[in-house]
Amino acid sequence: MDAQAIRAGLRQARAEARITFLTPSFLATVISPIVMVLAVNYFLDGVEFDAAIHDAAAFSIAGLIGAVGAIAAFNVMSEMQTERTAGTLLRLRMLPYGTSSWVIGKLVDSFIYLIFTGGLIVVAAMLVIPGLRPDSVSTFILAIGLLIASFIVFFPFGVIVGALVRSTWGFIVSMGIFMVLYAGSGTVIPLSLYPEWLQWVVGVTPIYWTAHLGRWVFLPSEAGVGELAGSFNPGIGVIVLAVWAIVGFALVPRVLRSGMSRETMGSLMASRERVATKGYA
Repeated sequence: MDAQAIRAGLRQARAEARITFLTPSFLATVISPIVMVLAVNYFLDGVEFDAAIHDAAAFSIAGLIGAVGAIAAFNVMSEMQTERTAGTLLRLRMLPYGTSSWVIGKLVDSFIYLIFTGGLIVVAAMLVIPGLRPDSVSTFILAIGLLIASFIVFFPFGVIVGALVRSTWGFIVSMGIFMVLYAGSGTVIPLSLYPEWLQWVVGVTPIYWTAHLGRWVFLPSEAGVGELAGSFNPGIGVIVLAVWAIVGFALVPRVLRSGMSRETMGSLMASRERVATKGYA
């Protein structure tokens, strides 16, 4: 990749990071993860999933931490929808290395955002939920590695969906599917409570396996009774996620080129006309 594209991408990431961390929106970035932890702890306090899962809040938060990379992917998809309407994606086609620098910028900015918000969730969870307090330094190291792995797995799919979804209604449908997958893919509720056929459907999703690894990192081995095989299987989880990551990054260049080729002056004007007449693109 050309050094000029890398430099341009890093400049873009710095500009976007300044918007995220040096504007009033930073307050929402800080508050949202803390509110999520408090809400899960409040609603699941005293709930018992299984005799071996003695702390439902710890079980659920550990799964959500593992799958936190999906939030970064959704953030990329949302930004692409906004930038399409604003004409940013069209301008990228006119710039040397525009698409390459954009991908680099999104990659770096999204990674910074994820590490910050994921770190807040981890710290807040450890302070609020006793069952998540680490028993060794290795837990912190594994948690950091898990955040990075989660980001690597989900980032390409955020770009892919963002390139394919080209309307407000498409974005809303995608957001609904994302929320169902994020909440229902074994992140909050143990798979042992699902119908058997649904367990195996959910068991192939990357969200389940990142959540699985999150619980493996933070919870005692006895909590693995709620998993697909009745125990924690980190080796299988790493293999499944590696396959998903390879597939995702292999598809990104082709899907992104196709999506960018459809960014024309005509499509931009049509989008803005829909905004002017209907209030949405």
